[in-house]
Amino acid sequence: MKIKTCKIGIILVCLLFIAPAANIFSQEQIQQQPQQKEESIDLGRFSDNTHHENANQFYKLKKFDIALELFTEYLEIYLNGLHRKYAYKKIALIYFEQFNYIKSIKSFKSLYEEYSNSEEGIEAFFMTGICYQKMGFYNNAKQVFKTLMEEHPESNFAYQAKIKLDLIEILEKR
Repeated sequence: MKIKTCKIGIILVCLLFIAPAANIFSQEQIQQQPQQKEESIDLGRFSDNTHHENANQFYKLKKFDIALELFTEYLEIYLNGLHRKYAYKKIALIYFEQFNYIKSIKSFKSLYEEYSNSEEGIEAFFMTGICYQKMGFYNNAKQVFKTLMEEHPESNFAYQAKIKLDLIEILEKR
């Protein structure tokens, strides 16, 4: 609750200082609507970046509970945010570091579903296979690695998936 109250306070303080400096309330800008749209876009980008940076700072400080809350909140608020890939990845990595592979898989899958043709999305799909492997679900891991090799044969992770698949098959023969 303190974090949300602080955020609102920070936003209000920023508006008190930014609004007069930017002449947001002048008559000229009220009449010039295109210019007003540009300012709201800039404020939206500023808010997006600030929210992301706050979450990232808590991640760097290893305050994972707060970072998880802020990254999750970021994904809920900024549906077209500039840092969505990063937020999904950090959430998944926090859960991965905490050995909570089920939640990690969920976040990696969300990243892949939203950005399946990006390098980050393909990496996230690869990481779901790693999570399954760490949990001992070798059939699920093999399926992920095979699918990755079929759907993204040109990616860097296809080669890594092939190696992981070979290792799992060696382990299963023992």
